[in-house]
Amino acid sequence: MQLRNEHATAWRKAVIGLLSNDNIQIPTDWEAKLQRHYPRDLAEVQAKKYITTKPNRK
Repeated sequence: MQLRNEHATAWRKAVIGLLSNDNIQIPTDWEAKLQRHYPRDLAEVQAKKYITTKPNRK
């Protein structure tokens, strides 16, 4: 699997438009990355913790 910025441009523009930040020229502005994010539980959301490895939950 390969991620290319040209495939993400349409999505980046949509997010930037929704957030009223019309500048897509900044390279790090919603930069495309190939990283998996897992759902968080309420405590993780409140702690602003992002889960990028598969959690060991029961």
